[in-house]
Parts: sequence; C-alpha cells; structure tokens
Amino acid sequence: GLSMAEGDTLVSVDYEIFGKVQGVFFHQHTQDEGKKLGLVGWVQNTDQGTVQGQLQGPISKVRHMQEWLETRGSPKSHINKANFNNEKVILKLDYSDFQIVKQCPEFKFSKINSVVWFSLLIEIELLCVNVSISQ
Repeated sequence: GLSMAEGDTLVSVDYEIFGKVQGVFFHQHTQDEGKKLGLVGWVQNTDQGTVQGQLQGPISKVRHMQEWLETRGSPKSHINKANFNNEKVILKLDYSDFQIVKQCPEFKFSKINSVVWFSLLIEIELLCVNVSISQ
C-alpha cells in the first residue's frame, strides 16, 4: 500500500473566482475558511474584478476548499465560475500561513515602494509586481 494515506498527499493549486466577488468580504471569508481547514496560500483581487490565489495542503482539505470557493464564498458574494489550474503534488508547503495579498496597483506610485515590495513578495512569485516596477 501507499506509505501516506492518499488524502494526506500535499497539493498546490491556483484558483480564480469570477462573479460578484469584490467588495463583499470575499478575502476575509476565504482566509478564515482556509485557516479553519489548515490550508496555506494566498488570496487577492485582480484588476479584472476577479479574485485569485493559491491553495496548498492535504488533497482532501484542498478539495473541500475548492468546493467552498465554487459554491459558497462569502455570504454576499455571487460566484459565476471558479477556475482551478496548475495543480501539482508538492513535498512541502511553500507558505506558513493563509494570507490576504493587497493588489499591486497600490504600489505603482513609488519606485522605492515597488523595490521594497518586490523583495517581500518575490517568495510568493506575484508576477504583477513586475508590472509595477517596469512602469
């Protein structure tokens, strides 16, 4: 048999949620639900009006969270669609917590800000930071 129960296999998956998901406390509820399940990762708004992020943890818990993101979300949200991609098995978690990441556009104003934030965010590979630096 398997040395590890299948439900305990660690996976990482990216998500993007479409619908009325901004300005309805979606971040907070996602963070709370993620922490409750013992998952790590992050969540943020996009300029396109969607919410995106990454989940990591035992596959059984990740499945639970995916279902939550697809069907429940925050009480005032209205979810049209949930996309999940880049799912892969991982050996260890990349994060120590479930974080709400502020949107990149806030950092476009100051070059110094961008560099400081870039060094902070480089660990979580947020590509949008490159955008703010190049402007």
